[in-house]
Amino acid sequence: MFKYSDFNKITESYKLKYMAFDWDDNILFMPTKIHMQKNVNGEWIDEDVPTDVFAKIRKSEEWRIKDNDPSEAFSEFRDFGPRGDNAFIEDAMKALSNKKFGPSWDQFLKCLIRGNVFAIVTARGHEPQPIRKVVEYIINSYLNEEEINEMAANLTAYHNLFYGTDHMKDLPFNYLVDYYLSHCEFIGVTSDSFIERSGGEADSSNPEKGKQLAMEMFVDKIHTWGKQVDREVMVGFSDDDKRNVDHINKFFKDELSLKYLIDYNVFDTSDPDKEPKKVEEIVKFNEFKNEEWINPIKGDKNYPF
Repeated sequence: MFKYSDFNKITESYKLKYMAFDWDDNILFMPTKIHMQKNVNGEWIDEDVPTDVFAKIRKSEEWRIKDNDPSEAFSEFRDFGPRGDNAFIEDAMKALSNKKFGPSWDQFLKCLIRGNVFAIVTARGHEPQPIRKVVEYIINSYLNEEEINEMAANLTAYHNLFYGTDHMKDLPFNYLVDYYLSHCEFIGVTSDSFIERSGGEADSSNPEKGKQLAMEMFVDKIHTWGKQVDREVMVGFSDDDKRNVDHINKFFKDELSLKYLIDYNVFDTSDPDKEPKKVEEIVKFNEFKNEEWINPIKGDKNYPF
């Protein structure tokens, strides 16, 4: 259990740590299917495929999205499909009940427990609210009492650092979580709200571009936060699609690292049977300790958010 007498020790010199996660096949293996067509002897045959298969075949000339119509092919990945805004929630609950945890699942839970502000950056077209509801469910259902206490302590420290609240005050856990999640990002890069937010730069035909725009917005925000409290900033990005990994890694290296002097890390989770692979160093101010998040409550001053 966190002792408030230790509060000053963990707020003196900690660094701010943030993470962006792709969702499908990274946090959870979702059962949502994409409506595709395969060319068989010159005839286009309907075939629904899961997201991990789609990541491998989407550039193949033997495959196309159904009738070349994105709204039809990805209808289950939007809030205006047959199931409306329940689609994401229903499929996430099914994945959770079947224990279909992705390669970044454990890292995501650590991110929550340690109070790291995060971004969900998915190619899906869902609006933020259904994604946030699932994250709230995960916090309430998958963290034990000790982890809840640790998360509450971390969120209290975060709240105090930025807002100068009385760290002796016992803030309600539900309030802390709500405040925490209000600072996180839940971005479906092909959603109407994100396309509008990007000024029309994002579009449903180019999810790599959408993820690039989302990451630039997120990095700009966390860089500003670091300057506000005079702390160094670290950011990580994990994705199971190697095209997205390579694209974001190049974007970090060639563009963002020249604009925002923070520590960038990219994790390739394309092989679910292996530990997430850290891509080359981009800007090396500080390193992840053994590529894991550092636990501040147990004596380490590098307290991450």
